[in-house]
Amino acid sequence: MKASLSPIFLGLASLALLSPLVTPVQATDFTWTALGIDRYWGDRDNWAGGTGFPGASPFDNDTALFPVRSQSYLVEINNSSFPYVAGITFATPGYSLQIGATTLHANGGITATVANAPDFEVNGGLVIGGPTMIRNLTGSGFISTSLNSSTLTQVGPAGNFTGAIRDSGGDPTTALTVGDGTQTASLTLNPDSDGPNTYTGTTRVQTNATLVNGAAGALAADSPHVIDGTLDLTAGSGTVKSLSGTGTVSLGANTLTITNGGTFAGTMTGTGTTIVSGGRFALNGSTTGGALVQSGAELGGSGTLGGPVTVQSGGTLSPGNSPGQLTLLSDLTLNSGSSLEMEFDGTAPGLYDQLDVQGLFEAGGTLVLTIDGGFTPAIGETFTIFNGATPGFDSGSFALSTNLPDGLAWDTSALGSLGVVTVVPEPSTWALLTTALLFTWVWGRRSVSRDRSSTI
Repeated sequence: MKASLSPIFLGLASLALLSPLVTPVQATDFTWTALGIDRYWGDRDNWAGGTGFPGASPFDNDTALFPVRSQSYLVEINNSSFPYVAGITFATPGYSLQIGATTLHANGGITATVANAPDFEVNGGLVIGGPTMIRNLTGSGFISTSLNSSTLTQVGPAGNFTGAIRDSGGDPTTALTVGDGTQTASLTLNPDSDGPNTYTGTTRVQTNATLVNGAAGALAADSPHVIDGTLDLTAGSGTVKSLSGTGTVSLGANTLTITNGGTFAGTMTGTGTTIVSGGRFALNGSTTGGALVQSGAELGGSGTLGGPVTVQSGGTLSPGNSPGQLTLLSDLTLNSGSSLEMEFDGTAPGLYDQLDVQGLFEAGGTLVLTIDGGFTPAIGETFTIFNGATPGFDSGSFALSTNLPDGLAWDTSALGSLGVVTVVPEPSTWALLTTALLFTWVWGRRSVSRDRSSTI
């Protein structure tokens, strides 16, 4: 009979053999010395401190420190490196990191002041897991997040990235900030050959900073954009989730599509069109271009639009910010099936919505006159809702919808000529018609003499 070893003995022996391989490596700090014969991240001779495996550069839970140096350094990270670190800290300016055919994982982000921020050329990948500040971003690789939602901030004046910025594929999101609010910063995004920028965190362009849409489709369409500096779309059209801020949007002759509204109090320049495809977009600043409001979307605010405005069927024009005045320097077309919403909180201008159309005004769809809050208008009170130098409208028809209390009705006989509606007693024979009143105007309202007539 052959002797056999106990299973327990075999298990203990196996554990003893494997234990050196599974012993956790304690995280340590590595300091860059640049004493190696090259400038490779993976050359252990370029690092001081640290423990871990013999001959290894920073990896896993280690921290890479780039100290004060008297000269600039290019640090190359290639496919022979093991670039997984807990974090990277820069204590002095002048460093440039070049990522080749590999991915640098900075699980705790990249720490630097504005003055010390390094340049990054990302041709492979950069995965961040915390706040990350860099000077100029270049390259054609990708940037994403790891376990934590993270913000990439570029503070330099010459960023030009032809790669892709994206989320990790799960809940963690990537956000992008250009500038620190004081010094000049610029970043150009270009469409990536592998796909567009798909990150969903917020894009912030700070004061004195510029984000350039290098070509059509380069902007992250699912990212809310907060523009306090400049968003430059003169090289191509773009799409954003929402638009807010007080800065400048340079459209050129291109379009900006907004899929989920926002509130923008800045300036939009150029002849291009702002397309509102979803949500409520309040323009409290100005644009020299026009606007297209699509089905399910709403345009409002107290700003000024210089180009023509069209509201498609299912779209809504709602002047003011409950309430306020919207000014259109060019034409307004309200298509059949659209809505024009006017709110009333009082009798004085500024307490009810007003619309000033200085071009041709083509009525259409439904005019919704809504009494808000505790305000109740009295019989005989008048409201100039279509105001300006040439009040009223030129052509088309409205269906009227209102929430006036029982016993009250709107007299719209002066709406086409003077832009005025007046509260009157509701005749009993009109009681069932207050939400289906139709009035049609087929005359002009400008200096050109035209016959005027109306039907109600």
